[in-house]
Amino acid sequence: MGFDLSPRKESLETLLTLGFTPSPQTVFQDIVRLPPGHQLIFYRGQKEERCYIKPQKMTIGSPKEVILQQYQRYLSDAVKRQMISDVPVGVFLSGGVDSALVAAMARDAAVDNGVDVPTAFTVGFEGDSNACEIDDAAETARILGLPHKSIRVDTEQLWRNFSKIVNHLEEPVASPSALALWDLVHFAKKDVTVVLAGQGSDEPWGGYRRYQLELYRGMLPNSLWKKGRYLSLLDDVSEKVQIPYWAQRAVSSVPIEEQSKRFIESYTIFPNKIREQILKSNTNGVYPRECVERWLNWLDMKHLHPTEQMMRIDTRMQLADDFLIYGDKISMSSSLEMRVPMLDIQLVSFIESIPLKFRIGRRRTKILHKMLAETFLPSEIINRPKKGFYVPISDWSRGIWKDRLEEKIFSRQDALHFSYLHRNGVHEFWNALQSSKQSNDRQTFTFLILIFWFEWLENRKS
Repeated sequence: MGFDLSPRKESLETLLTLGFTPSPQTVFQDIVRLPPGHQLIFYRGQKEERCYIKPQKMTIGSPKEVILQQYQRYLSDAVKRQMISDVPVGVFLSGGVDSALVAAMARDAAVDNGVDVPTAFTVGFEGDSNACEIDDAAETARILGLPHKSIRVDTEQLWRNFSKIVNHLEEPVASPSALALWDLVHFAKKDVTVVLAGQGSDEPWGGYRRYQLELYRGMLPNSLWKKGRYLSLLDDVSEKVQIPYWAQRAVSSVPIEEQSKRFIESYTIFPNKIREQILKSNTNGVYPRECVERWLNWLDMKHLHPTEQMMRIDTRMQLADDFLIYGDKISMSSSLEMRVPMLDIQLVSFIESIPLKFRIGRRRTKILHKMLAETFLPSEIINRPKKGFYVPISDWSRGIWKDRLEEKIFSRQDALHFSYLHRNGVHEFWNALQSSKQSNDRQTFTFLILIFWFEWLENRKS
């Protein structure tokens, strides 16, 4: 049976809004995906979709010190379980606290079991890029007593791999880290078959700035943001200082009272004005709001702080339909199994029962998570600036990749992407990107992977 691989126009808009396509839709017209936590039951010619997961409704009332001890036990047990393997196990190590904590516990589990400690693997970039974390990761490995191997990739290597990555992803995503992950998994596969990664702590522990802003929102006087004075202050500052786009979108979400709309505004990669400029079809983000509302209804816990609700939705929507999908597809391209102990079911259920004040505050994020890390790691590792597997895609698009990208985007008048994108709008967006002094890597990567994906789709149809 054949499938219509034509792009779903609504999903293209969703991609430019969220950076991924939430279940059950996919980017393809005739293909849907089973949402996370659901099962599809076929019985006597009938099919039924059921959600088998329930929201955590308990809140722990124990003292902070007791909760911290419990968290250590839950995380340690999760790492031990996910190290069970009859093939070699390694760890992915960045310069950050999450992968370092997983690596420390993996080391302890190996020592307890009388086996070799795992090798740590890191990817970085050639040259003097600030995005390279190899030196930081090497220092962490030295402190933990782990063997460490690293690979440096250059822009030519990443360019050659771009089409391969799109081929294995099958759907476009907005995470530039997918580029670097490709080389990392193929490098690690030479030595191990299973790796542990530190992915998955930011959502349940509140590691993103948008969560802090949602906290601040409840502290602002209604008269400040309801009358628009809050945004006028932002406009005044924006005229004098270049504010990063993530900050603009987060701040602009504050006055929005409807919860699903406010959440979407804080996530949005391309504002509606640019989506209309680029796409031939635009429904003003209806489907993303429906997805958020679906998970809000699943939570059915209106007493929860909106920050907590946002964190729980992200854990089940963005993690499941974006980060875990691309991580799994890229790792399996080399037959490497990537495991994420931070997302162990029992562990996440426990974390979501911890009072919000022990996870995130106005000036701190991942509070008890970092307190636990302090028992394993020095403060300079815990407090390193977050890079998030950063790839400087904007700089490359204005520099070393510029000519090749322009040829790919504009050389053919009959290219498939111009059946779905406005030619003039694409020119305007590209020119704005070239003249900008800011690095908006998620916008740039989302646009580029969409172009590469259309090329992949065109080749499949020919």
